[in-house]
Amino acid sequence: MSIDTAARLAAFDKAPDFDERLWDLENRLLLAPPDALAGREVASFRAFLADYGGDPAQASLFWEQLGDMELAIESARNAGR
Repeated sequence: MSIDTAARLAAFDKAPDFDERLWDLENRLLLAPPDALAGREVASFRAFLADYGGDPAQASLFWEQLGDMELAIESARNAGR
């Protein structure tokens, strides 16, 4: 697929940019009351954000705290690069 074709197809995409949506969700976490931030789903999202945002060392710690050793190891390897 050429760049021109990709650009034309992207013009039809009305969905928000993935990065923008993640940024919005991260901001909602920052503004949420502390009692709303408990739970495995929120902790997993924080770990994902750390990995996606370029902080694999922090992500590794989050994944380890969640007991997901496979992802903790992968993030730790990425931190060592």
